[in-house]
Amino acid sequence: GRGGDGLERLVVRQCRRLSDCRGHHGLWQHLFPAGRRLGLWPGRRRTRRTRGQDLLQDRKGGLWIGRSHKGLWSYQDGRALRHGHEFPVRLNPDESTVDTFYEDRSGRLWISWDSKVFCGRENTWSIISNQKGFPREGVRAIFEDAAGAFWFGTFDGGVVRLRDDRVSVFTVGQGLPSNRVWAFHQDRTGALWMGTEAGLCRFKDDRWFSFENKHGFRERIVNHVLEDKFECLWLSGLRGIYCVQRAELDAIAEGRKELAHVIGFGEGDGMLNSETNGERQPAGCATQEGLWFPTTKGLVLIDPNVAGQ
Repeated sequence: GRGGDGLERLVVRQCRRLSDCRGHHGLWQHLFPAGRRLGLWPGRRRTRRTRGQDLLQDRKGGLWIGRSHKGLWSYQDGRALRHGHEFPVRLNPDESTVDTFYEDRSGRLWISWDSKVFCGRENTWSIISNQKGFPREGVRAIFEDAAGAFWFGTFDGGVVRLRDDRVSVFTVGQGLPSNRVWAFHQDRTGALWMGTEAGLCRFKDDRWFSFENKHGFRERIVNHVLEDKFECLWLSGLRGIYCVQRAELDAIAEGRKELAHVIGFGEGDGMLNSETNGERQPAGCATQEGLWFPTTKGLVLIDPNVAGQ
């Protein structure tokens, strides 16, 4: 979104503007970077504008909104609701910020709010982050793996794994490239990929491997990780968006190769600005149309079918 100037779509080396996207059911518009205003237009009736930082639409169609220093709100059945009183600890919505949302496979909602992590449904919530060993640093990414374990990426406390009610913490001492972890992705082989402030990391068979510039990467920061149907990983950073075959990264991690072929995309390919947003999830998503990434100048849509050519 470009603040009133339309929506940009990236087709490799060709950028075109999409036509008017207003629909009969209303338009939800989230402008980046975080902190700019979030405009809500349900149907034809326009509600008051608010500053939004994080959004999540649950499987029931409800919209959850994390407002900067205004706490947690939801929009359900045409009504805006403010939350906080139903949580097990005292929260001050006017002085707290929601960092991220996540809905697991069972439909439970996970919320990182005011440096605490909560899990629940509707009006029944429990606090997760008070378990022994859980770091106090704010959680910026939450993920449920194929085995049902939950992973939490923190601002400066590394990665937390919650499995069978047991908390395990992994930091640079165990192999992470940075204690600031922004994103998770699990591939079909079970390997877990993490985007951090100091590069991409793979966790597989209880072994960690951190990728460096010497492996073919042009920068270290990874804001988000997506995978397309061709088994290529797409990584967003501060100087562009990068594509690399996952098989090449596996070969490097397993000592069968030293250098990966990494393709970069930036302003020369149609992006208005090469810097993508991150430090909170989600900083990208995959849809039938392609791969979406937020940047400092709007949303970028990449079609892997075209990019692969």
